[in-house]
Amino acid sequence: ELQRSEKDNADVLFNIGLCERELKDFAAAARTFAAYTQKFPAQPDGWACLGECKYRLNDFKAGIELSERALRLDRNCVPALTVRGQCQKATGQAEAAVRSFTQAIQLAPQLAELKVHRGDVHEAIGQVDQAVADYRAALAQNPADDATLKKATTCLLHADKGAEAIQLCDDVLKANPWFADALPVIESAKARPVTHQYPQVSDTIRSNMNAYLAGTKTTDTALADMKSRLTPIFR
Repeated sequence: ELQRSEKDNADVLFNIGLCERELKDFAAAARTFAAYTQKFPAQPDGWACLGECKYRLNDFKAGIELSERALRLDRNCVPALTVRGQCQKATGQAEAAVRSFTQAIQLAPQLAELKVHRGDVHEAIGQVDQAVADYRAALAQNPADDATLKKATTCLLHADKGAEAIQLCDDVLKANPWFADALPVIESAKARPVTHQYPQVSDTIRSNMNAYLAGTKTTDTALADMKSRLTPIFR
């Protein structure tokens, strides 16, 4: 019972840190993960998460040290390898960063973002072919990743390989035929109305949409309710 309680406490503390990290409050998350590692120093994920927070706070030296500590506990800790690679890239240790990301890719080939990270290192040091190969591999796993597509095509264009850039875009369009239908929607999109009462506007739309999707309101009823509640706000 005591062991179960200790594990529950560990899970709670760790999850608090994850939530703070998700909210991008990296200073708070760092404090939480620091407390976690003090109480549970044998858990490599705690050190890896603390290292990531230090990376996000631009303390790259600490990020490397903490990821190394995690790796001493578990040499196959992918989050620690990722953090170490990111910190090494940020401090100009390109070859070391490539090794870290390569090791992480070998352990977790299903994670497309690792290939993107390694591609970023190759791109930073002018290794265009290697960068594009990594970006292509990531796009093969996640064809809808427009940020990676942009990186790949930019690399190719800078290397005067326009034809390859066009072919890559064509390949992505074939894998995502809905992109063509999405373009007119994006081009005709309008910004949401500016209002100081945004919470009320959001709640009105959300509640009526949920009611419509749940089948408790008809289309006409939901629209009428939204109109009656929103009209006074935008007068």
